[in-house]
Amino acid sequence: MSKIEYEVTTYTGDRDFAGTDANVYIYIRGTEGSTDQIFLDNDENNFERGKVDFFRVVGQNVGTPKQITIGHDNSGEHAGWYLDKATVRAHGTTYTFPCDNWFGKSDGDGKTERDLDAD
Repeated sequence: MSKIEYEVTTYTGDRDFAGTDANVYIYIRGTEGSTDQIFLDNDENNFERGKVDFFRVVGQNVGTPKQITIGHDNSGEHAGWYLDKATVRAHGTTYTFPCDNWFGKSDGDGKTERDLDAD
């Protein structure tokens, strides 16, 4: 399976304690398969309250993205994270994955990983 570059954007909610220090990852699933786990990191302080973070990542070409699994390892002093949505740009098209939910063992429903479908 060939690899391509994806542009992943995360939108952390503008809520108290919405940011996280945990290690965030994504899997992208599409019409032709799934990527391996991809950690989202760059030179910025990512996943802070109200922040939009942009990542260029390389993964298997999954065709048209239909679903993502996004989550974190619940590490760090402030692990809880509130994600409004994520987007994935592939093949010149941007796909939006609404979330509007908490990630963290001590937040919301306690899940640190979620499957999100493209809208």
